[in-house]
Amino acid sequence: MRTSEPFRCRLLSMIPLLLLLSGCGRQDEKAVREVFVCTPATPLLLTPRSGFKPIRELLNGERIDVLFEKDNWLKVRTEKGEEGWVAGEDTAGLDVLERARKLAAESAAEQMQFEAVLGSDANLRLEPDRNAPFPLRLKKAQAVSVLGRSHGASPEVEGGHAPTQFLKVRTAEGDCGWVAVWLVQPVIPPPLEDYQEERKFAACVEMNRIRGGIPQYVYADLSVDADPKADFDRIRVFTWNAKAESYGTAYVERNLRGLLPITSETQDDGSVRVKVRHFDRSGQEHETLYLYKPPYFRKIRS
Repeated sequence: MRTSEPFRCRLLSMIPLLLLLSGCGRQDEKAVREVFVCTPATPLLLTPRSGFKPIRELLNGERIDVLFEKDNWLKVRTEKGEEGWVAGEDTAGLDVLERARKLAAESAAEQMQFEAVLGSDANLRLEPDRNAPFPLRLKKAQAVSVLGRSHGASPEVEGGHAPTQFLKVRTAEGDCGWVAVWLVQPVIPPPLEDYQEERKFAACVEMNRIRGGIPQYVYADLSVDADPKADFDRIRVFTWNAKAESYGTAYVERNLRGLLPITSETQDDGSVRVKVRHFDRSGQEHETLYLYKPPYFRKIRS
């Protein structure tokens, strides 16, 4: 007996559903290892080929069992028992997740050097290296707090270019890691934008807040002919003049070979101690301590 054309079409349309149902009920394959999704989302596919309608989207942090590996694809089983394929580059081992949590905890108290937004999607890497694993991919225009800069050279040099430099960043959710410096766009407080001159921005650390919640800053920048190993070669302290209702320069120091981070700490008497790291011509690292006791800012120990 011949099968009618409409029935054949309905039967063919049910094949993907039958494959999915058969995969969900099959639990005999043992997991090779367990991984998690390290991108905002990744499609769970019926076959190891992109471009097809996914079974569903797996979200960041979702754990999955790896059953089989083929090229750059992983055959996986979800916690709900669904089976399918995901791109291997969108996953990472559970050890990466544990390292990420440890890094976030260790960096929770580090002081922000400046606010920034991302100019493009960026991998939040566990180390300042382009090949380091990452637990999370950040989105373009996402706001981050910059905590510091990498000072050791990355081992790879491609095409004769200088090694990639990285910034240590923290998200609003507390995730922490390293992002290539060219992906980060600093956000300078609007009142200080006119003070940039022809210099490269390095940091704008909030020193303290005065009555009314107005912040005061230690601002660091870099001249075009500065030592390439330095993060900044000048600091300026901007304090608020209530009478003029504007910021003024309370202190300037030049010819530094400064290294981020710059830190500040408010004392019991309301004064603020600021620490600045720098190195001399021989490469020896030093730390200078400054004291801000309104209205004066001065160096107290080098």
